[in-house]
Amino acid sequence: MLLKFLKEHRSRILGHAAFLAGMSVLLTAFIQWRIEMPEFITANTPLFFFSAIPLFFILVIALGVFGNLCLGTCVVSAGLVLLTYADTVKYALRMEHVFPGDIEMFFHLGELSGMYDAKDSIPQWFFAGGLIAIGIVLTILLQKKNRQNPRPVRVRVFTRLSFVIIGFALLLLSTWPIRSPQTGDITPIGYDYIAWNQTMNYEQNGFIAAFVSNLKAFGMEEPEGYSEEAVKAIADKYQKIASADDSLRTSLSDIGVDVVYVMNESFSDPDRFSGQYPWDGPATELVPELHRIFRESAHGWIYSPRYGGGTANIEYEALTGFSTYFTSWAYPYQSMLPSMERFPSVAHLFKAAGYDTIGLHAYGATMYRRNTVYPIMGYDEFHGAEEFNYKTHDRSAYYISDKSSYSEAKSYLDGSAGSKFITLVTMQNHPQYGKQFKEQAFRSTAWDESYSMRKKIQDYMELIHSSDAATGAFVDWVAAREKPTVVVFWGDHLPGVYDQLLKTDATLGYETPYFIYANAGAQELCAGSPEDDLGEVSPNFVSSDLFDYLNVRKPPWYYLLDAVRMDAPIVTAAYFDENGMPQDSEAMTDYAMIAYDMIEGEQYADVLGMFDIAAED
Repeated sequence: MLLKFLKEHRSRILGHAAFLAGMSVLLTAFIQWRIEMPEFITANTPLFFFSAIPLFFILVIALGVFGNLCLGTCVVSAGLVLLTYADTVKYALRMEHVFPGDIEMFFHLGELSGMYDAKDSIPQWFFAGGLIAIGIVLTILLQKKNRQNPRPVRVRVFTRLSFVIIGFALLLLSTWPIRSPQTGDITPIGYDYIAWNQTMNYEQNGFIAAFVSNLKAFGMEEPEGYSEEAVKAIADKYQKIASADDSLRTSLSDIGVDVVYVMNESFSDPDRFSGQYPWDGPATELVPELHRIFRESAHGWIYSPRYGGGTANIEYEALTGFSTYFTSWAYPYQSMLPSMERFPSVAHLFKAAGYDTIGLHAYGATMYRRNTVYPIMGYDEFHGAEEFNYKTHDRSAYYISDKSSYSEAKSYLDGSAGSKFITLVTMQNHPQYGKQFKEQAFRSTAWDESYSMRKKIQDYMELIHSSDAATGAFVDWVAAREKPTVVVFWGDHLPGVYDQLLKTDATLGYETPYFIYANAGAQELCAGSPEDDLGEVSPNFVSSDLFDYLNVRKPPWYYLLDAVRMDAPIVTAAYFDENGMPQDSEAMTDYAMIAYDMIEGEQYADVLGMFDIAAED
């Protein structure tokens, strides 16, 4: 039947194929033009035409789905208009292009509305809608013409289904050379696999190839020698280290301190780079409270794996000890954890010690699927902004203020008896910037920047100064508590308004403040002190730092992290891109093995007690 159909309609099929081939090339060029990288077309012509092949098969699938050449092409074109617009918005906010994992955010447009100017998107929706309307009109006109010689229904269904199945199969086949986990560079077409620097990946390989290459970023390549025996050998090694060291430590359940993790959205210290980004205003420091707290606490700097965004990945690293270096640019909260029944985190350790474990996020609970993954990570409760009792904003700011977020945390700390572990993720300092405050007390004098960028910086300065004051007030409240309380604070990443730092001093572009503060009652119980230098570390080492500060028993997993830290205190792709890859070491090999076991493997390490604190003898 298929051969007969192909023979009878050969000329029409060839005509359709030629049209779709031409459109796929035009749309590939359109994509590069929209993301402001048209130079890729001439710089790497073979890869440009190769990139048009998957788009051709997407158009074939659309032809099968809609049953009409014009409508299918117009719908795909409309989708590309919106996708490339999303890419430009994301890049402006984060200096980062759209990844496959971002597609899920389409279902959270309501929650994302404050992160971009919805008014700017209206023309894009009209453009996309206009294309679809054109497709519908052309379809109606063609249907009138074809009514004179209609084909049987079964033939039409068979034809459309064939296009969908064949198009989808060939789409998978055509993208396999790039999305295969085993694929590296493909020299004949000029494809260079660049996982560690996604900006360079999109620049050198074009949008389509780079986007497809990130489809393989949702997992890890199996380490050589992976087996239950290999994992057990690693677990045994660090269990022995833990057993020897834990004899000198106390039990987490015995010290009875309240612990609050604060991951503060886009919190940085702009005073560090005021030479490059000067400003003036009603204060001599933008973050004076942070500087005061640093003098009263153990402190250092978090080297964030992201610039301008990616909050959930920094959160994942700090809570679990795993590094997104191993999973590249995937979002574990969305792509991996939801399918698991349990994933080890610091919350499990506190829960096992009898603590109430509570997660708070000053935004929608479903964002990055936190309402799903927090219970998997051992939290008794998780509350998004919908359930907050304190929801005020800082003047005309878009998001719940840090002052309100801290008030929410305080209500749980004082709410019931027993010790508590609380994770608070704030939102006040989140972009977008430049349109939140009509009156700005702080003024950017970085005249090398455009007017619009200076407006964004000024909005951020208003937010960070207010956030700093709220943080200082919260620490003062903790200081006055009779209950021993420890605050672990860090910024998730810098705001996406200091782009020049990445060119002149990438370290300043990735480092955010980090401190562990203990009130008087907690200091009597802890080994840590305000003189402690926490150094420069990536987020995956935060929880081990806390357990050292508290001088409490740690799981073997944290001793592995300590060993890794001796070789590489910063484990992020962004850092390695600037400073070279870490030296191969036994600890890094062990780290990769356990990461694979838990993310892609059989989770032997969890059964073997790698993430549990051994019972006292």
